[in-house]
Amino acid sequence: MAATFKSASLKIQYAVGMDGDKQLKQIRTFGNIHENATTTEIEAVKNAITSLSAYAVVQAEIVTTKTI
Repeated sequence: MAATFKSASLKIQYAVGMDGDKQLKQIRTFGNIHENATTTEIEAVKNAITSLSAYAVVQAEIVTTKTI
């Protein structure tokens, strides 16, 4: 049985400051990523979103859910 696409989202983690010696992070999740979206297209969206932020990006990832 093949896995069936269920959903995908883009998670971007920002460094928002420091608490003593601990880095504070904030995560924003953007859903409704189309099943056929390429990595290049998603990266272009990530770059557009992060260019609007005053915070540095720590990590970005694509989370895909499939049913089996």
